[in-house]
Amino acid sequence: MIAAIPGLTDSDRGMLSGPRCRVHAGPVRLAELLAEAQLVVSHGGHGLVAASLLAGAPLVSIPMQLEQAMLAGRIARLGAGEFVAPRDIAAVLPAAIRQVLDRSSYREAARRIADKYRGFEPARVASRIAATLEDMSLRLTNRGATA
Repeated sequence: MIAAIPGLTDSDRGMLSGPRCRVHAGPVRLAELLAEAQLVVSHGGHGLVAASLLAGAPLVSIPMQLEQAMLAGRIARLGAGEFVAPRDIAAVLPAAIRQVLDRSSYREAARRIADKYRGFEPARVASRIAATLEDMSLRLTNRGATA
């Protein structure tokens, strides 16, 4: 297991780390970790969900915001993960993790998504969006100048 917990002290990190658990207090290189991940457990932020699915890794999401809950529900409907409500963590999380790890259908669904979007580059999409917005801004500015 690998956990990234920002702000964690060295002492806390030492207590949590072990032979089967590596704990990081700062950012990690996701691409390297996700390539080997059997499962990703997170709040279901859009960036990590996209990176996980592009790597073919199934998810267990514990959303903290409405957008995360909506995304977690969609991932569950696609069969690539499970949704755990924050209020149900103690009762549901262990079973959800075990289910996703034990049933190959979750990994297969995540891999289908990865195959479908192979070659997708979020940075390229972000650049296209930025260029489109800049172009729209220039057009609106020029329209205002001629009016």
